[in-house]
Amino acid sequence: MDFRRRYFRRLVLLLTALALVVAGSRLSSLFAREGLVHPIDYLEPALSLQNPELNNGSLQLTVWENIARLTITQSIFRQSKAAERRKKLLGPSKLPRPDPYNEETTYQRLLYQFPYDSMDKRPIERNIWQMWKTTLANEDIPYRSFINDWKNLNPNDNYNLISDKEVYEKIKLHLFRTVPEVVQAFDMMPEPILQHDLGRYLIVFLKGGVYSDIDTQITRPIDEWYGTDDPNVGFIVGVEEDMNLEDWFRYMPRRLQFAQWTLRAKSHHPLLARLIARIVKTTFDAKKKDKLRAYYESFTGVDKCESIDVMDWTGPGVFTDVVMYYLNIREDVPQMLELNPDRENQGALVGPKTVPGQMFDYKLFSGLMAPVVIGDLIVYPKRAWRFSPDGMYGYSIHHFGGTWKANGES
Repeated sequence: MDFRRRYFRRLVLLLTALALVVAGSRLSSLFAREGLVHPIDYLEPALSLQNPELNNGSLQLTVWENIARLTITQSIFRQSKAAERRKKLLGPSKLPRPDPYNEETTYQRLLYQFPYDSMDKRPIERNIWQMWKTTLANEDIPYRSFINDWKNLNPNDNYNLISDKEVYEKIKLHLFRTVPEVVQAFDMMPEPILQHDLGRYLIVFLKGGVYSDIDTQITRPIDEWYGTDDPNVGFIVGVEEDMNLEDWFRYMPRRLQFAQWTLRAKSHHPLLARLIARIVKTTFDAKKKDKLRAYYESFTGVDKCESIDVMDWTGPGVFTDVVMYYLNIREDVPQMLELNPDRENQGALVGPKTVPGQMFDYKLFSGLMAPVVIGDLIVYPKRAWRFSPDGMYGYSIHHFGGTWKANGES
């Protein structure tokens, strides 16, 4: 009798294990077909620790894995809801095959995996993101007084200072299985500053909120920034420089350019998707042309003709281009609100020729004295995030630490 009971128990266990294997395989196929991140991706490190056989690769598919796949129901539910939301927003369109040399393809893949609902009336997430080489636990971390100001002036915001390693882990977690060409481009980048730039765009794209360099000093709480809790606002940028000079190109990559040391946006915003896709294409093109080297005037041993300028690769040059592209590519004419139509320019406007018929260019934003609202985007005047602690629109000061301006530095 005991023999029969033991035999029956083993048979049940064997059939259960086989069912788990089959179910796990079908679940893997489902996630691969839908282009979703499998919940097992979140557990691989833990499973490896619990089951040493996984570390040496002797088991490709174990009962442990299948149990994990079938028990993380909350994660699966979230993923399936995301898939439903994608179908609702994008219709029956399928996930395009990756082509990192095609900006539009990467852009569509990002929107497919991380859909943005322009009708979703929620304010920008109350997250604060700053990045450094190490975490706050490091006693040598700079600008601690600035960090404390960001936290103390914004008690209702979720403050995050994340290390370079943590940034990479977040990027890989969310994009390795969904839009892997982004992770590949990140890995290919030859200088830390390029990864730092792309990292900030990706963190805000994934999580939303405000990003600001660690050497910025906040002077007024985010609650007092214009448009902070407006649910119609999806993106906020500020003018970095406005060179009303004939030889402006000697000083800046663009006649008027927007700052990317501070930016604020809703998660999954299409402007950031476009920016990320353009950077991915630039990176893959650079490798294909054997120009996978970054140029800046202070870098040593770099031939400008055999490299890509940092400003145009990931910096304010390409950032400005994409902001202008986003404003001009729209089929509808967005509503525009100028809080102050006056400009503080001295003399006539000078600069490069503009594109005929293009509604938005540097001339519109040159000499801004107050924010301009265009659709879901707000442009702050130069004083907002640069050097003005005073006045109605002075929110922070950038101290230009410039630690990245030597090869191999971030």
